[in-house]
Order: sequence, then structure tokens, then C-alpha cells
Amino acid sequence: GRALRSAIAIGIVLTIVVGMAEFRRAACADKQIDRLSDACREEVDLFNAEVTEFIDGRLGSIESPFFNDSVRKIFRHGDDLNQESLAASLVQGEQVFQTHCARCHGKEGRGDGPDAENLDMAPYDLWSGWIKWKSTRVVRKAVLEDVTATISRGVATVEMPAFAETLTEDEIESVGRYVLWTKMRAKAIERVAYTDDWIRASLETDDGESEILDDLKELRASLEEDCIDSIERELKAWLIARERDRQLPPESSVRTESSAESTERGRDLFQQMGKGKCAICHGSEGRGDGPWTRISHRRVTGELREEPGLFDDWDRPITPRNLVEDEFGGGELPVDIYRRIGGGIYGTPMPHYSLALTDAEIWDLVNYVLSLRKNRVSPAEGD
Repeated sequence: GRALRSAIAIGIVLTIVVGMAEFRRAACADKQIDRLSDACREEVDLFNAEVTEFIDGRLGSIESPFFNDSVRKIFRHGDDLNQESLAASLVQGEQVFQTHCARCHGKEGRGDGPDAENLDMAPYDLWSGWIKWKSTRVVRKAVLEDVTATISRGVATVEMPAFAETLTEDEIESVGRYVLWTKMRAKAIERVAYTDDWIRASLETDDGESEILDDLKELRASLEEDCIDSIERELKAWLIARERDRQLPPESSVRTESSAESTERGRDLFQQMGKGKCAICHGSEGRGDGPWTRISHRRVTGELREEPGLFDDWDRPITPRNLVEDEFGGGELPVDIYRRIGGGIYGTPMPHYSLALTDAEIWDLVNYVLSLRKNRVSPAEGD
């Protein structure tokens, strides 16, 4: 039954550990997907087209977007927002995106632009990727200000340029809204669509394609209800991210000024195995050479990897940041470092500590990290 196939699908997703973009790019070479008949593939594509059409009908176009109080709160920054001003901002944002971003991120934001293959790190996929540099805790969603901050400063650790000098503040805010709108729409579609991982799961059963066709018939019966629910869930998730108690640092936070005492407390937390556990990855001196970089770890499925080291959620090798010498992708300010410690970095092994550490302890860690960097020479200074 479908419950069994759900369990199989979850197992497959956990084993593959890649985003939907990787699923699509790998589909041509996937033996299971290749087994699908043209007629069955057409039925799947038709169903997914119906899902997209219905959700687009509900959400509207960027020229005439769906608008309610939740949308206003999610997309507002500064001045009041109404449907007309949001539409104007989204249209401008798309234009800016196509001019400045699409060469890497792709016309539709899927990370497949013409320059993507020449980059060391694959460009961010707006459809399946997470916003890594965010100011929210626990929840996966970010807020508009997180997106605009990344666009403004760029990401020093990859080939993402800073646009603060290239674009106006209004243009940066518009393209930030366009990014959020694209992600919101994509997730609403993905939650209902019959994706390739569902196909793989169904083909693992004895009945194969007949199971897929039965699923599609069942799903069509509830398509409208499922799509409306998906949109509402997506709006709620982005709205929750804006709640005050989800922000980092919290409203009650008091910045601990740098001092020898605070730095020492931070050093102790950094080295502790019971609380901070930072040294296990970043190393005792913060140079990214902790013991976990030299041993093999288990996949989420329980299988032990043959190769040692850490991996991201796309199964790519990842090295802990050298806190002494490396640039920080999410910003170098004390508040930026606080957010990386408190909120973690989604898609990487860096966990969040907002529930494990107190506000004061996180600030002590911030001061210790900054002390490691006091003699750092920036790339510009070193040239």
C-alpha cells in the first residue's frame, strides 16, 4: 500500500540525500526511471502540470500575486506593502534576477545557468536549496532581510559576488522578494507533485507502473484540496520565521563585551565535549582539523562510509571552517557569528546551539572566535 511506499520513499531520499535539482539531473542516467514507459511518464508529467497550474492559479503571477495579511508580513520590509506594490517589486526583482543572477543560478533559479559548470561550487538552487545564512533559529525558513543581506555582501567562501555597489537598495529588496516568491511557489508545488523519488519508490514494489497509475488516480481526486493545503502550510512556515521568538539574537539578548574573562569562558566551551563540542570538527586551535575530519561517519541510513571526513546534505565532502584564517561566508560581524552558532548552517554538519547554550554562552563563544582571528590578514591585505 501507499504507507509501505512512503517508507520506501523516505529511505530512498535519505540514502540519496540530494535536492530535487539533483534528482532531475540524474534522472536520465537513473536505471529505475529509465524503466518507466512513455505512457506512464506522460501521465506523471500531466499530473505535475495540473498541480503547477492549480497552484499558480491560486498564488497568481508576479504581475498579479496572491495577497493577504500573511503575504504582507512575509514580504514586507520597512514601508507598508499592498498587492500593487508587491507586484511592482516582484516584476522588478525578476528583471534584476535575469540580468545579474541567471547566468549562474539559471533562468528559473534551478542552479543551472550557462556559467554554472565553470564554478567550483554549484550555484544555489532556489527550488530545492535552503537559505544557509539566516537569522532564525530552529525553523528552516529565513526572512527577507537574510536574503537581501546575502545579496548585498555576497558569499566570500564561494563565487557569489557582493551586489551592494552594483544594485540599489530597492533593486536588492526586489530581487530578494523574487527569490522568496520563487522558493515559496516551488515548495508548494513540490509538496504535492509526483516527484522522481516517488517514482523510484513505486518501482520498488511488485506492481510497478500500475501502482503509479493508481496513485495518480487517487491523488487527482484530492488535488485541489492538497494544493490549497500546501500553499497554506508554506505561507505559515514563512510567517513563523518572522515571529520575534524565532529571531537570533533574541530580543532579550545582551551583547557580552569582549574581555579576557569572556574569551576564556568561550575557549572552555569550544573545547568541551559535553556542551560546545566545537573542537571535534574545528580542531583544538580552530583550524578546521578536528578529529571528526579524520574518521568515517555513518550515513543517515546507518551505513558506514568508506571514506573519512564530513559531508553536506548533497553528499559532497565538506571541510569545517578554519576559524583562524578562512573568510566567513555568512559575514564577519559579531552578530553574524552569533547567528551561525545559534542557528547552525542548514545543509551542512554545523548544528544549531540556540537550545543547548545560553545567550551569554553564545556571546562568549563569539568573543573566543573573534580572538582567534585578531591577527588574520585579509586577502586584500595579503596581496
